[in-house]
Amino acid sequence: MLYASALSPDGKFLAVGGYQVSTESQNYVIIIDIEKGVQVATAIGHSDVITSLAFSSSGVYLASGSQDGTVRIWRMESFPSLPYVTSLEIKVPVSSLSFNKKTQDLAVGSESSDVLIYPLRGLEKGETKFTPKALHKHKGTLNKLTYSPDGSFLASCSFENELIIWNADGTLVRSIDKLKHPITALAFSFDGKILAALDETGAGMSYMIPTGTKLTDFPGHDNTVFSAVFSPSFTGNYTVASAGGNNNEIILWNPINGLTIKKIQGKGSPIQKLAFGE
Repeated sequence: MLYASALSPDGKFLAVGGYQVSTESQNYVIIIDIEKGVQVATAIGHSDVITSLAFSSSGVYLASGSQDGTVRIWRMESFPSLPYVTSLEIKVPVSSLSFNKKTQDLAVGSESSDVLIYPLRGLEKGETKFTPKALHKHKGTLNKLTYSPDGSFLASCSFENELIIWNADGTLVRSIDKLKHPITALAFSFDGKILAALDETGAGMSYMIPTGTKLTDFPGHDNTVFSAVFSPSFTGNYTVASAGGNNNEIILWNPINGLTIKKIQGKGSPIQKLAFGE
């Protein structure tokens, strides 16, 4: 089963990972050339399920988070075996990763209540040891986190029905209260002005950033949503794609008025991750 995926910034490569193959002693990330539709590389080294993947803004580095309590950094070169750069010792299972496209900070969510921010800009200078900045505000175990596309804001949520908006420097912007259920999917709009959040029941909400003012509710899903993403736009229109649960559907919806735009129905297992190409 595959739990994690990430598109490279240039749209050429897809990284995927999840459960390890029973015949292998180490788990690995698979790199797929999207145009050719073939596997071109692997990143081998984790000892447990891979839960999250993220590319740096340059596409040079790939971060992989695992239930083995580590985040491993790989360099996207020397196919077919990606060179290992360094490991971040989180010590508890990792749940979510997000690179800041502006600063190359890496936000790490794990089975703790602290958001960890690793300053990885030094990778280009050959640095391999990094000390994280911990953001202390959540009371529950972290579930998802994501940076806005311009790197100005970070959103994080926990299993204690918490949703928090941070500035890139780690200062608090807004804590959104009165949530009824844990948030299971987060997505910023292409311009960073809107945040979409969906919970374990499938209920969706959208908020203005940075005020946290709610725009609308979205009732289109009736089961858990695992992933959400905004479509790129050249016209300024906003479209969210969200999916998960057992209905095998992706719903496109408007985060301004909460109306469904289109439903894509498929077959197979629950959808764990969505991404748009640029």
